[in-house]
Amino acid sequence: MKDGNKLVLVNPDYPPPLFGGGGVYLFNLVDNSPDPFDIMAAPLPVGMREMSSPRHKVIRSRFLVRSDDPTTLQLFIMYLYLFFWVLRIGILREYKLVVFFTSAIGNGFFSALLRLLRIKIVGITLAEEIPLARRARGWKGMLKRLCIKGYPCADGFISNCDFAKDILLDLGVDADRICVIPSPICHSKYRPGPTESNPRRDGRYEVLTVGRLVKRKGVHLVIEAIDILRAEVPNVHLTVVGDGAEMAALMEQVERRGLQGQVTFRGAMYDDEELSRVYNSCDLFVLANLMLEDGNCEGTPNVLIEASAHRKPVIAGVEGGTSSAVKDGVTGYLIDPRDVRTMAGVMKNTLLDRELAARLGAAGRRKVEEEHDPVKAGHQFSAFLRHVIGDTLERI
Repeated sequence: MKDGNKLVLVNPDYPPPLFGGGGVYLFNLVDNSPDPFDIMAAPLPVGMREMSSPRHKVIRSRFLVRSDDPTTLQLFIMYLYLFFWVLRIGILREYKLVVFFTSAIGNGFFSALLRLLRIKIVGITLAEEIPLARRARGWKGMLKRLCIKGYPCADGFISNCDFAKDILLDLGVDADRICVIPSPICHSKYRPGPTESNPRRDGRYEVLTVGRLVKRKGVHLVIEAIDILRAEVPNVHLTVVGDGAEMAALMEQVERRGLQGQVTFRGAMYDDEELSRVYNSCDLFVLANLMLEDGNCEGTPNVLIEASAHRKPVIAGVEGGTSSAVKDGVTGYLIDPRDVRTMAGVMKNTLLDRELAARLGAAGRRKVEEEHDPVKAGHQFSAFLRHVIGDTLERI
């Protein structure tokens, strides 16, 4: 590719651990795009190796910081560094287009700055950063709300769900500048078992939930539903895969309710084959996701797509972007998980009606194949960037 005819991606977390999250969404888009990128990222954590395709050039800067738990000073240094870096590329005209995936502050501020410098910019948003910015308190909240006013300055936005698109429209982003690409998942993420329902092991009905153990995942509500459900389905069992800040509280909840025989905590799983075995062994997948008071919510959780890829019926919270992953009544059900009794009833009906469960699971698998293929997503990504830039990039 000739000088001055390049794409650059700014994402400090690149590449992410390959499970869940918006970083995985972006990684799948970039890794499956036919176009090469320069990638601006933070140094790799200890023990992590480079995973990007050799056609991409990864530039790691000690001034960039991953989003795990940065200090205010680290963030200030990073944004100051990016400010001068953007000024430099604006003067030198190094790139035709910049793809930005940072926080609400970065996406908004640099959309406005790059517009002034007449460099095309496409932002990546999964929606949750905008509700968080709108409800944040203190000076950080004021800064975030000021910066999101810059979103309409971007030449384009890519999101993974209609929920995110609606938020962008509400901010004033033109509809023709928004491209929704449903979350793709790596083919290695699903190895479904036989098409027919699994034979009963010891007569149990297996329910599975996977994700970071944080409030917005609603695992505590799934445990409550299991407590209700065991009165009518005494052989129901819940497996919880994941780790996080809520682990101790959830284990205490299980002990307090006397559910030690109904709930098993497996911890985090990073091996695709092991996770596939867990998906294949369940009868129903549940993610009782919530939008919290501070705006924290789900975009399109990959775990819902992974469960559907394994032909499992899924139940998810209706808030956030889950409707892009679950077709209500077709591949599973969207419910209000705060209504725990209703959730328990839907779980019961799905578990006990094996024909229904098989039909939902088969429809979910078809949806994944049609809408969440990573190669198709990568080409959609490339096509949208070329549309924004006027299709002046050369293929190599």
